[in-house]
Amino acid sequence: MFSNPSTETRIVVFNNRTIVISRVESHPNQFRIYIDSAYFGILTNTNEGEWALTPGFTLPKGIFTLLTKRIGIANWVEAIK
Repeated sequence: MFSNPSTETRIVVFNNRTIVISRVESHPNQFRIYIDSAYFGILTNTNEGEWALTPGFTLPKGIFTLLTKRIGIANWVEAIK
């Protein structure tokens, strides 16, 4: 995990894939997802604690679970390492 505490962007390497996660500044419960430089939609945490991905996008197997577990922790900046 590569991170710079002064930004809202994190880089994770998982199964030989580079995942870039960046918080949407105007919507703190939304995260843009890029995998190997390709856009994979926005991951949103609803008020009920459920996670949803932008309609029409899918994440490769295992990545959705990895991201939702790590981002789901209150302080995601420290959690995704």
